[in-house]
Amino acid sequence: MKRLGLVCALLLLVAVNAFVLAGIATNRSNQPEASLLLTERELPLAYRYNISDLENSGVSLTLSWHPYETDWSWLDAAKMSELGFDVRPLRKDTEDSRSYRRPLPKKVFAVLEYEGESWQSFRRKKLEERAKLPEKVTQEKLEPEAAERQRKQIDSSLTAASRLFAIDAGLDPQQLRKRYPDTSRYLITAAMVRLLDAGWYYRRNDDNTTPTKRGSIQSLLSTSIHVPLPHRKVLDPLIGKAGLSPNRTYYDPASDVPSRPRYRVRLNYGSRYEPWIDMIERIAE
Repeated sequence: MKRLGLVCALLLLVAVNAFVLAGIATNRSNQPEASLLLTERELPLAYRYNISDLENSGVSLTLSWHPYETDWSWLDAAKMSELGFDVRPLRKDTEDSRSYRRPLPKKVFAVLEYEGESWQSFRRKKLEERAKLPEKVTQEKLEPEAAERQRKQIDSSLTAASRLFAIDAGLDPQQLRKRYPDTSRYLITAAMVRLLDAGWYYRRNDDNTTPTKRGSIQSLLSTSIHVPLPHRKVLDPLIGKAGLSPNRTYYDPASDVPSRPRYRVRLNYGSRYEPWIDMIERIAE
């Protein structure tokens, strides 16, 4: 009986591994759906949070994008409706002064643009903020120490932060690819989208209240990317001796000298819109 249970467990393990390998093979069976040359800004080494992670000898990179200070105006009511959210006006609540919905996030496909107009717009905004710092100090609106901290943060965000920005989303990835045909600049990947303003409300005797309905991308679904053994030799010297983190903090807004990327990666996406690493090389300092 015990032997039968062991055999069943082994067969299940083999079946699961075969299923996973078949999925990987299918994803990579044809030409890459997208192939982008990114850097450490977009693919930093995955941080190991505790000692138990040290037992795992594998190395992974984390796909990093720029969700902060992002203009989500394109995820308006019309777009959210297109993605399957109910954005109809709420019915008047006669029992309470407010009525609200908390719809669950939905899985969609997001378009991320690399070093495109969204990045350029972010860069212009940060340069303008940095240029205004001396004037704020002169006008005593900002202490010199605070201005210096902000300058360092701006310089780090321009030099070391990811240059991938979400610019669109949809339910059909093939239609999105037709809209964004440049496979070296736009990647399409599964993501979760949510409504930003869940607390919409109508006040009593106010039938004209129109709540704001817009959304944001809550998360990407494929962010941890395993580094194949042949590519480890480029990254091994960058991993700390303790194994808990890279040997220096890559993105440190308080640093006097903003960190610059130390390697570049060719990241491919397959027919299942899942990523794999095709190449890693060091960037000459």
